[in-house]
Amino acid sequence: MRILVADDDDYTREGLIEAIDWSDYGIAQVYQARDGEEALRLATVHQPDIVLTDIRMPRLNGIEFAEKLAVASPDSKLLFMSGYMEVDYLKSAIKLSAVDYIEKPIRIPELEKAIQKTVTAIRQLKLQDELNGQKLELEKFKLANMLRTKTGHDEEIKRLCEVAGFPAANRQYRGMAIQFGKGSKTERDRLTEIHDVWKQQGFPSIAERLDTRTLLIVTAFQRQEEERIASLAAAMLRQFPDLTIGIGDLSVTGLDGVADSCRSALSALQHSFYRPELRLFSSDRTKSATAAVRSDVFVEFSHYLKKEPEKLSAWVDAFCDELIRDATLSRDSVQSMFASFAQAMLREKNGILIGFHQIYQAQDAKDVIEQADSIEEIRLFMLELCRAYQEEVQKASPYSRTVRSVMDYIASHYGDADLDIQRIADQLHMSAAHLGALFKQETGTTIKQYISDYRLELAKKLVRNEHFKMNEVAERCGYASASYFAKVFKAATDMTPVEYRKLTSG
Repeated sequence: MRILVADDDDYTREGLIEAIDWSDYGIAQVYQARDGEEALRLATVHQPDIVLTDIRMPRLNGIEFAEKLAVASPDSKLLFMSGYMEVDYLKSAIKLSAVDYIEKPIRIPELEKAIQKTVTAIRQLKLQDELNGQKLELEKFKLANMLRTKTGHDEEIKRLCEVAGFPAANRQYRGMAIQFGKGSKTERDRLTEIHDVWKQQGFPSIAERLDTRTLLIVTAFQRQEEERIASLAAAMLRQFPDLTIGIGDLSVTGLDGVADSCRSALSALQHSFYRPELRLFSSDRTKSATAAVRSDVFVEFSHYLKKEPEKLSAWVDAFCDELIRDATLSRDSVQSMFASFAQAMLREKNGILIGFHQIYQAQDAKDVIEQADSIEEIRLFMLELCRAYQEEVQKASPYSRTVRSVMDYIASHYGDADLDIQRIADQLHMSAAHLGALFKQETGTTIKQYISDYRLELAKKLVRNEHFKMNEVAERCGYASASYFAKVFKAATDMTPVEYRKLTSG
């Protein structure tokens, strides 16, 4: 909080400032003035929460100063002090809504009591304002949701319009879907800023938060103001460089048409997935994203995955180009499709997890794709995944089909603590002795050692990531216990897992 102390007597003014520990009352800044004019100037600039002023001052007395203060700093709370107890002054102080009136000579305990009373009153007012603001925001949110979903009775919608100051008739309406960039400020901060833009331009608006990064704004305007909507949206993009906006169809049927306008705004926003560089999308200029995935896509993908893996990257790249040209497949459909592709690649070659820095388990690949803002982000991720897949295929290519099957089985089941040569041999319908001899002959190592090395390499990757606890690393990599894992890790690296993490984290 801030306080301004105004008194023409230097001894009194400076003595009060020195005598009170203002921090006890949450007051961090103390300003002082020698007369009414200086006090008014300081109050105008600094907007103090509390003004402690003498009534009798030169150039501008306390009452005159207080009258001007009500205009210059209307939220400031007044504390009058004076040795003059004339009835007229008291009446003036009461009329000006002074919090208290303190008689000179000032008694510090009385002044402290008056300051505490004022601070308490200010905090209560701020709390009430905050609660009222939250309630109003919730009412606006409720109204926006009812209009978008076509729920709620007419009387309830009318009541909410009145509370929110949103016109219920004689207006045109548009829905706008607004998406924030990753890492933006909190929703409430951005919502307030965006509302301020529309308010400053005279457009009533309400908003609904659809998720952590998406707002749906409904604005009302006169017919002659329609052209200003698009220009104001463009101005918002200049003011907020991380926003993307989809503008919905015009509702000419009153509030009943808001739902359709909101739906078209969300559909328009979907096209930022294909053209993120544009940032402003209008429903009348975009295709409807309602098409289905063509039936032969998964057959094509499976062919290149298993028969021609060296051509898989080129196919994924060309398929992304095809999707961008068409731009009719919804974002969810594209993400779901590529997540399926990624899962299939990891099922075929789970060894990708060891060398691929972005993912630690199959679910991570799905998460990366579902969090992508654009198809270009998905393309880059999938191409990197394709390269990792092709490297795994290339590494296994010198070996026989049987040895490759052993390697693939280990890559898929390394997390099972009871994985051993007998289990693998049973899976391949071979004797353990024959399988072990064949594997060592081709690779130069035993199956047991290969399992141990595989687990250790993956464990190193997980240990380097500080998000994983050591017992979790042990469990994921197929070690029977965290203590056994630590023992094996130490024997292989001459470091404990904790020491290795410290060393590799820089």
